[in-house]
Amino acid sequence: MNKKIFKSGVKEYLGILNGSECAGKPQGTAKYRIRENGRPHPKVVSQYVKIIKALSFNKGVVLDFGCNMAHASFVFKERAPKATYIGADLDFNALLAAKEVYNPKFLYKVKYDEPCLSYIKNNSIDLLIVSRLTNWSGVDNFFPEFSRVLKKGGHLFVWSNGGGCHSADGHVVAKLKVYNYLKDNYKSCRMPGKDLESFSKALWGDENRYKKLNKEFTKEEWKKRFNGLFIKK
Repeated sequence: MNKKIFKSGVKEYLGILNGSECAGKPQGTAKYRIRENGRPHPKVVSQYVKIIKALSFNKGVVLDFGCNMAHASFVFKERAPKATYIGADLDFNALLAAKEVYNPKFLYKVKYDEPCLSYIKNNSIDLLIVSRLTNWSGVDNFFPEFSRVLKKGGHLFVWSNGGGCHSADGHVVAKLKVYNYLKDNYKSCRMPGKDLESFSKALWGDENRYKKLNKEFTKEEWKKRFNGLFIKK
């Protein structure tokens, strides 16, 4: 247990932090062993290599939120061996599979009925990768926690497939919330000095869209895939 990162009282079950005694078994291990042969798919590797290179990241604490099978742990072990990797996910069975296939030192079970990173200390994370922001309904839980655990000057990378809401209104409201969280707590890496334009470009594909947020959003705007690299103020 790393006391600089995790709060006292966090429980561990089957090697998973914040895990609970529930029926679970690894899922997908055979498929990934056959398909990957111990190494993640090149497209998966390249995504994380780009982040590591962009930040010259070689040490510090990285939290992979939505880690699934923790494929990224392999990349950080190979490309940034001095870094401390933490994989976090809602799916307990996926975390068990990650333990079996890649065996990162720290895996954390996210729970929706409490602050999602409740046992991780304030200002303890240097790089937070939100691998798949698919559950837009969790924005009000996720983003305050991201800002709480990230160090000042720490980096947040968010990638979304554009899904996760059952209605257009859900997408629109959630993206506006993300915009407000970013506006209040982060600076842009992509467009230094033009933070609002950068957030707008990442979320809606138009760097000037933030100037007319009262205008109705098109289907293309609210369904757009979203990704960006940001710095905590």
